[in-house]
Amino acid sequence: LHNVAGMADANVRVTRVLYRGLVRAGKSWMKLNEKAAGFGPREEGSLLRDLERRSVLANSTDWRGDVKSMSEVETMVEAFANARRNNSNEGLLDPLMKIRHESDDFLAQSCVVSGEVGSAQWFGLVGLRRAFRAPASSPEDLQTRMDHGFEVLRHLSMGCRHGHAILECLSPKVKSPLIKFGIGDVLLHREFGWRGVVCGWDEVCEQDDDWLRENSALDKKEHPFYNLLCNDGKMRYGSQLTHDRVEGPLQLLGSVSNTLRDYATDEIKRLFHTFDHHEGAHIPNAHLARRFPEPRWDRLLGAPDDAMWLPPRECPLD
Repeated sequence: LHNVAGMADANVRVTRVLYRGLVRAGKSWMKLNEKAAGFGPREEGSLLRDLERRSVLANSTDWRGDVKSMSEVETMVEAFANARRNNSNEGLLDPLMKIRHESDDFLAQSCVVSGEVGSAQWFGLVGLRRAFRAPASSPEDLQTRMDHGFEVLRHLSMGCRHGHAILECLSPKVKSPLIKFGIGDVLLHREFGWRGVVCGWDEVCEQDDDWLRENSALDKKEHPFYNLLCNDGKMRYGSQLTHDRVEGPLQLLGSVSNTLRDYATDEIKRLFHTFDHHEGAHIPNAHLARRFPEPRWDRLLGAPDDAMWLPPRECPLD
């Protein structure tokens, strides 16, 4: 690229720095693609969207948000219901996700090498070297290509940072013998009587001391906690010390509002297939079974997943 008459030494140095940065980021992006392939065939056209989809189906997104009041929850859930009816995610994506999708789209279809347009993965490091070795025809051509190079670097850096973070969250968790219940089990709260299906677990409570004090659970901090989709339509984070396993599938209460009923029904479809009466548990989708492995669900790990795809969402916390 610096084969242009009269090019300043400073521009030569910038070009070299850009090249080195693109090589490093490019290698990281290619490595991310290779790691993602280990989780099975891609189910979305672009990498980050595919990882997001797997993350949602594996329930590895952080659903413990700041939603406190039921009016906030019902407004949020209604927005998702409207989006599904209109077949659109408009207005649902947070700013960070919009930036991530912008980088995902760019890297999937907007990289340019010698007039060709394609994906960063398709061009690879060979295409990157070819782009830098091709002489610039003029200072204007040099500037255009440098600008494009910096844009590619920006999107590669964003894509790698978020992609590797999502991929780390998809890695299988190790189930300690201390964890009594498993994915798909239905639990009953001894005091309050709600029932909930297990859709995730932590060996110890992952919430801070303020949350533990607010929920009178400081004495339970070092014990297992479970993500529970409950029969009143809410998501809860419950201690192993306050729940028992019960038989039969989760049945929503008749008093649940239509909005929360739709929400909970969609969550069950997203995370589970059906109820297995032999195991006495809801059968998780392959992504959820891979994230929280246990022998009874090993048969699911190689199966294609046809669970309903819904956008990531925050869930009510009680």
